Amino acid sequence: MRRKPALVNTQMDEIRTSSGAVKAVRPAFKELDDVALTARVCVRAVDRELPVGSRGTVVGNWRGGDAFEVEFAKPFECLVTVRADCLAA
Repeated sequence: MRRKPALVNTQMDEIRTSSGAVKAVRPAFKELDDVALTARVCVRAVDRELPVGSRGTVVGNWRGGDAFEVEFAKPFECLVTVRADCLAA
């Protein structure tokens, strides 16, 4: 059985191409950018959860921006891979 993620922000920015078509664009984060969670993230290694709004620092990029490795210091220290649609600047 597949579980639906809770409180996931699926909004993406849109740009218009030269032909007038609208294209959805993922937010682009670079290494060392500060980001905030837009969805709760379960950290299985420590059996705890990072709440929405937790702030962290991008330390890695996966699959061209599909997901990011983010280091958090609060509410507890951890390193987590987070989908792009669960992060905001």
